[in-house]
Parts: sequence; structure tokens; C-alpha cells
Amino acid sequence: MTRISVNRKIELTSLATLLAIVMVCGACAPTIQLTTTAHGVVVAHQPPPASSRNLGLVIATHGNGCGFIGLRGTEEGALALLKNKAADMGADYVQIEKMIAPHRGPGCLHNEYRIEGTSYVQIVGSLTNATTSGR
Repeated sequence: MTRISVNRKIELTSLATLLAIVMVCGACAPTIQLTTTAHGVVVAHQPPPASSRNLGLVIATHGNGCGFIGLRGTEEGALALLKNKAADMGADYVQIEKMIAPHRGPGCLHNEYRIEGTSYVQIVGSLTNATTSGR
């Protein structure tokens, strides 16, 4: 009987170790790949260049869920999503307005990493030059 209980203990310990490894490795949200146009998007806290036009609000959230139920987001993942969304809008610059890292809330560890910003596109030349060259 002693031999059976020792083997059982080893099995349970192995199972607990495997479960811990899976939880640590699988607890983060997947890596986000930048699109080709997103590589050119600049993200900063500073205002955009003076010759930029406001394209509107852009929000990116990486990760989801609460505690162990969900995937923990990262700043890198949220920035990649933000750049991809901004590029889809035609932007080449995003001014960060707010960053919210995963945090503990009432009854929950919020896994989301959220970045909010304003997207801009730089206007090259003046309106007169653009109109004249379009003829």
C-alpha cells in the first residue's frame, strides 16, 4: 500500500507541475504582428507635428478576462494593435491620451492592457499646392 500511495503522490505532483507550467505559459495574450503600413506609425505622448490632421480616436485593448479566466495583456501587444488600427485609419502618428495596464479591481484582476489615443496624418504641402497639382 505504501508503494501505491507514493506513486499516487508523484502523479499528483507531476500533474500540479504540468498545470502550473501551462498556466504560466498560456496566461499571456498572443503576440500581435504589425501590418506593413503599421511599421510607419509613430506612437508618442507628445503632440503631433503642426502639419497633421486629426483622424479621430483610436483604442486598442490587448488581453481579456479576469484573473486566471482570460489572457493577460501586455504593453507591446496593445501598442501593436494600436499601430495596426491607426494604419487602417490612414494615420501615421498617434498621440497617447491614456494607458491602463492590467490592474486589480473590485473582485477581479483585470487582464486588459488598454491604450487610447488620437490618430493623425501628416499633411504634406499646403492645400493650394495639393489643389494645383491635382489638375
